[in-house]
Formats: sequence, structure tokens, C-alpha cells
Amino acid sequence: MKKILLSTILSLGLVTTLSAYELNGNLDVQWTGYKTEKKAPVSGTFNNIELGIKSSENLSTFLKSSTVTIESASLESKNPARNLNITSTLFSLATSKYIKGAISNVDEKNQTLTLDLFMNENMKKSQ
Repeated sequence: MKKILLSTILSLGLVTTLSAYELNGNLDVQWTGYKTEKKAPVSGTFNNIELGIKSSENLSTFLKSSTVTIESASLESKNPARNLNITSTLFSLATSKYIKGAISNVDEKNQTLTLDLFMNENMKKSQ
């Protein structure tokens, strides 16, 4: 999920005009989990995603201004029983109601960025 979110936010930075960077469109986050010993894939999305981003003349500033908040209970796997099962187990803690992300570093030369993900009172940096 981190890589999908990261690539989505990065691709949003590529939707630009000549004079400024701005967001045009919606943000979708897709996830894939693996179940059973056979690692059968189960995919889905989230219905409630809030994206905050400010237009800027500078790509690095534009990307670092972005924040995303995902309501974990809005998980959608196209199977209501599975949705309830996943949210009641993986997202049952009060601290896991939201998944938050923010870009903390942009390296334009190497075309990489660092995405900070916050969930369950923990932060993970992903590059």
C-alpha cells in the first residue's frame, strides 16, 4: 500500500502546468493483502480519503505540502463480510482509525521522495 500511495502522490506531481504545480482530479488508494498459506491476493480500496495539497511554483514544495488521511473503517473489498472482518481485526484499535501520510523529503535529482506513514501511534518512513 505504501508504494501505491507513494506512486500516486508522485504521479500527481507530474500533472502540471508551465507556471505552477497543482492537483487536478481525485486520489484513489488501492491495497492488496494476502490470505491463507497459499498467499491468495485480496484487493480493495478505501472510500474516505482526504488529500490536502497546496499549489506551488516549485515541485519539491508542492509535493512536501501534500498530506493524506484515510479512514480505515472505509475499507472496501467488494465483500461486506470481508470488510467487517478486516476492519474488526486489523483496524480495531482506537489508534488505528486513521492512516495518515505526508511527504517529508523530495530528492528531485534522484527522483525519489520519502513518505511518512502514521498508524497505531507509529510512524514509518518509506522511500
